[in-house]
Amino acid sequence: MITAVDTNVLLDILGGDTRFGQLSAGALRRCIAEGAVVACEVVWAETASFFEKEGQYLKAMETLGIAFDPVAQNVAFKAGS
Repeated sequence: MITAVDTNVLLDILGGDTRFGQLSAGALRRCIAEGAVVACEVVWAETASFFEKEGQYLKAMETLGIAFDPVAQNVAFKAGS
């Protein structure tokens, strides 16, 4: 299974959100256990704003097990229909 992660989940984890951080981390762990976890270009860009340096960001995403997976135009249409 491939799961697409949302920015809010990643920021909950990266920012140590006191309300949702643990819940989001648990959900991400379950998704990773079931298969690949990906982030589209929008989530990638939004989450990158949390970091000052690209290297730090890429290391964090690697550590979390998140892969970059841009959405093709036809896939975006299918997802919306």
